[in-house]
Amino acid sequence: MLVTFNLHPLVKRSPSEADRANEPRIIRALLLSAATGKVLRASEWRVPERGPYLWPLDKGHVLARTGNTLTIFGPSLVLQQQWTPPGTVRFVRISPSRSLIVVGIERERHTAEQHRVLAAFLGSDRSPEEDEDLTLLDEKLKVLGTESLNGAASLPAILDSGIVLSDAGTRQRWMVHQLTWAHKKQPIVRVASSCPIRVDTLPTNLILLAGCAADAASYWYKVVRPDGKVLLTGTAIVFDAPSRQNLTFQMVGRDELPNAIALNSSLFNASRIFGPASAGIVYGFAGAGVCFLVNALSFFAVLLSLLALRVRDFYTLETFERPEIFRGTLTGYFGAVYQIEGSTNLLDWSVVKVLTNTYGSTAFTDPAATTFGYRFYRASIAP
Repeated sequence: MLVTFNLHPLVKRSPSEADRANEPRIIRALLLSAATGKVLRASEWRVPERGPYLWPLDKGHVLARTGNTLTIFGPSLVLQQQWTPPGTVRFVRISPSRSLIVVGIERERHTAEQHRVLAAFLGSDRSPEEDEDLTLLDEKLKVLGTESLNGAASLPAILDSGIVLSDAGTRQRWMVHQLTWAHKKQPIVRVASSCPIRVDTLPTNLILLAGCAADAASYWYKVVRPDGKVLLTGTAIVFDAPSRQNLTFQMVGRDELPNAIALNSSLFNASRIFGPASAGIVYGFAGAGVCFLVNALSFFAVLLSLLALRVRDFYTLETFERPEIFRGTLTGYFGAVYQIEGSTNLLDWSVVKVLTNTYGSTAFTDPAATTFGYRFYRASIAP
């Protein structure tokens, strides 16, 4: 077991670090025995001011950013490989298979005199904008290729086959595409979002997308394959809305439910109108600190309202027999021929059975289910 923590000691900075107003950290790394808790090996690393500095690799190896050097440590925390980039490291990303490493390296676009003048003009809170190089490394820190960019790149998502990027289009449409290591641009999927989408990759070489609905009141997510096929989709509001709607019914009952919904909607929309307006007035007279204080105090009203609820007087919810999702899917397509497919990982699908829905809802059996332990199923109209 590898445990790292910040010692918070006084750190002596070099002249270059003082010019950039950096604050490096001293991290202690301890290799512990999971069985006895005994410390097997200890080491101290000098790491950057902020951001991640440790990434897991295969076969018990880890990648650490010590100073401006990338170091691979073996299972016994023994140094195995090191690579010093030609500039300041801005970010490090690991591919899902943990066999490829992408490093963003800052490349100075100004002369030393220009940089000094810009730094003095911008102050200590901001640094002059620089260009960037994306360097691709293998698991032994061997350089496989470098791509030069004008300006700083946003933190990319990495697949085993390339980099996943997103471009904004018209009417809140976003295009997600992959830039392969062979410099080929491949479209993946087009999505709609009223806010910039978040793109990340999962360990199984899948892509996780998250964005906002058109009204910005809820968020959605999708898990897609590199070929664009959607495996999972949903919205964050699916957990919140049913709970709030059930609570509304329990508080007022069926007869007063329409009035309660109308009142709740009116209060919600009124808060969106008068809340920012009142915040602007408070900000103009008292500043941002008082705005945050008033906002924090407003939550006490919600807490007091919850404490004042008389739970014993709530209306009881009606209970119904839980529907069978698969039967519900088949119902309504009387006489249709369905193709049932099964999978254990949501990636590889195999045909289980082709059947005709002759009774409005049709059951089926899968002999392979006992072999794999658990299975996922999907149904579609047979071609």
